[in-house]
Amino acid sequence: MAANLHGVKYRRVRVACVRRAPAIVLVVVLSILAAGCGGSSNKSSAGGTGTTAASCAKADLNLVEPGTLTIGTSNPAFPPWYGGAEKAPWKVSDPRSGKGYESAVAYAVAKKLGFTHAEVEWKVVPFNLSFAPGPKKFDFDINQISYKPIRAKAVDFSDSYYAVNQALVVVNGTPIASAGSIAALKPYKLAVQLGTTSYDYIVDNIKPSKKPAVFDTNDAAVAALKNKQIDGLVVDFPTALYVSAVQVPNSKVLGRFPTVGTQEHFGLVFEKGNSLGSCVNEALSKLQDDGTLQRFQDEWITKAGGAPVLK
Repeated sequence: MAANLHGVKYRRVRVACVRRAPAIVLVVVLSILAAGCGGSSNKSSAGGTGTTAASCAKADLNLVEPGTLTIGTSNPAFPPWYGGAEKAPWKVSDPRSGKGYESAVAYAVAKKLGFTHAEVEWKVVPFNLSFAPGPKKFDFDINQISYKPIRAKAVDFSDSYYAVNQALVVVNGTPIASAGSIAALKPYKLAVQLGTTSYDYIVDNIKPSKKPAVFDTNDAAVAALKNKQIDGLVVDFPTALYVSAVQVPNSKVLGRFPTVGTQEHFGLVFEKGNSLGSCVNEALSKLQDDGTLQRFQDEWITKAGGAPVLK
């Protein structure tokens, strides 16, 4: 047994394979991110069921391309998850920069596995395809993908690298902007990106009278909020802060939603049965134990300020 970053006891489980703006604006965004929005604390005990790697030596890893660690994420690549200047083929930010929380985590894992920066290759993988059944063109995908049992039937997940809560973005001056509780949200039209756990949270916990709108991409959902085609957008809290500060003028994060049941967390995604997962979990465990994940969180996500918890 060991303790996570918040002092909660957990049992380490070896799991085989188990989204933009000028730099100045981004600094403003990061400066308001809340200390309580999430963390890298949860260890997943419900990850993949692939074959345990016989060796985590670089030469023995099960890779798409020998000698190269291939990582997937979606495009555009948004802060605070990714940073750096936009550089083709990537839009908004550049995962190859090593800046932003997920980019930093990915390169730290790569280093633990024995890869240099130059030996890491990034591929564009649409969010909803990352956890779809079938062969993968990546070794792992890192893209704010929450662990869900139904997803784990098709892919394997790593242990948690970030614990997360959902949040609601609204436009100031609209009727929903004065709502102070979850119950007060019921009359409104809320929206999410296709395939996200945000939809589940709305349906299971908010239970609005209007069916949530579902958009193929978060950009499409943001555009709908800008045009007031929807009343509010539900996304993870760090993304909500970026949307309100950068993407939607005169908007705000109305609040964060409390955890219901098991803490939601993000995990790296692997092709089902890939033994690489157990080696990545060893790397993540070391990065948590030595404080690296917390340092990345402090640098890229967690700052003073925030939004209230809606109850």
